[in-house]
Amino acid sequence: MIKLSFRNPYLILVFALAIAVLAGVLIPRMPVDILPQFKKSAMQILTLYHNLD
Repeated sequence: MIKLSFRNPYLILVFALAIAVLAGVLIPRMPVDILPQFKKSAMQILTLYHNLD
């Protein structure tokens, strides 16, 4: 892999540019959610004890 990159530096540059362009196009299209959608209901129980040191 390293020998290939030394023999063809322009090929590596083209791959890097292609990845950068694809990332620039696809990242803005990704959905962004602050909280995920929960399929099942979830419950949290908080229990406090006095003098728990």
